[in-house]
Amino acid sequence: GYWIDRLSLVGKPRESSVRSENELLAAAVSPDGKYIATAEGVNGVKLRDAATGRVVEAFWPRDELPAFQVAFTPDGTKLVVLCERTDIPKGDGAKDARATRYARVSVWEVAARKELGHPTQTTRAGPTEALPQYALVGHGRFVLKTQEAYEAVAGTPEQRLKSYRLTITDAVSGTAGASIEVTDADFRPVYPDPLAPDGKTLVLWRATGGKVLRFLDPATGKDRFRAPALRRQVKVIAFSPDGRFVAAATGVSPEDHDIAAPSEVVVWDAATGRELARLSDKESVRNYTGVAFSPDGSFVVARAGPGPGPSLGPSARGASDARVSLTIWGHLPAAEPAPVEPAAKAPAAKGAGGAGLPVRFGALVRDLSGAGVTDARRVEALFLAALGRLPTEVEARALGAQLARRDDKAAALGELLGALAETAEFKAHVGELGRLKK
Repeated sequence: GYWIDRLSLVGKPRESSVRSENELLAAAVSPDGKYIATAEGVNGVKLRDAATGRVVEAFWPRDELPAFQVAFTPDGTKLVVLCERTDIPKGDGAKDARATRYARVSVWEVAARKELGHPTQTTRAGPTEALPQYALVGHGRFVLKTQEAYEAVAGTPEQRLKSYRLTITDAVSGTAGASIEVTDADFRPVYPDPLAPDGKTLVLWRATGGKVLRFLDPATGKDRFRAPALRRQVKVIAFSPDGRFVAAATGVSPEDHDIAAPSEVVVWDAATGRELARLSDKESVRNYTGVAFSPDGSFVVARAGPGPGPSLGPSARGASDARVSLTIWGHLPAAEPAPVEPAAKAPAAKGAGGAGLPVRFGALVRDLSGAGVTDARRVEALFLAALGRLPTEVEARALGAQLARRDDKAAALGELLGALAETAEFKAHVGELGRLKK
């Protein structure tokens, strides 16, 4: 059989598996966490109870096309399935015949179990074109079609890649955007998901070396920005669910065996290209083959272990890896925190930035909101006061940027401190201090 292993990253670690007698090519979790949808090739799509893995419904897309990718819409009401099949001629006359690819997006209303979908697209390979490649991208909101064009090499029967055309289509509505042609064919999309959730940024990587990234505007075909060359080969990229951040994970490659540098996860502002964080694991070089943001963007997790890395198109579907590890940066939310004995409340301070906060915190807010204190120092002081630790690099950059946009520092600091005081981590910290005091 086949299976997909799941590991909880919050609270007490929990493992569970989805098992099937069919090949599991892709999976998606519904936004509310109740369902897991699995793409199972010719066996269609199975909607499973997330807690038990039990199949509650089977979806069979029309035209008998195998299901390769699956995604829920952000509101969880629809399921998007990418289906495709390639027919290669055989027998007499096959040498001069053209291969044909059939591709279709099947859209289902989850509650009504009703298929909406779009017509099947049929493409035959031409003498100077390859069959198009399709992929669900932008967190499943779009379909990316890549069509390569070739040219003859003078004096030989060979052909070389000349350029390729990209077309991005809204997965649910079927509305296609303008196609763009990429003439520098050495730059290819970074699969499995090179597109921002809003469809406004497409990431390409240089196939030669794999250390240079281009961040393209799909509407114009022009670069939004380029990142400086990274020290190791890019293995995978990911956008945060809200599209604000984009991260690239680097790993080990045969060309990098002499480089004295760790593998990294680099995070940029997806709108401006400003580098926000450069994260590495000091334990070893690592070989990062996966990276993802948490749904709320509070942490980044990188997967280390065997993996295919970036490809020129959707491939290695259904491949599984063994002996992997996860590295997490940022703040993990607590799941089902243990009850904490209520502490005696100190008198609340009055005035801007101090409402509802203990007196000592109100004084701290007033001191930090004065002139001559940097936003970075303000964030550090609040974390030390509330949680007994310094902020992570991601927390420091994100919260520092928020403070920089606020003119009323006292109010902004009061709101941030109030948010920290509501976290399970703060309550656990207070409880630990109480135990130390005893």
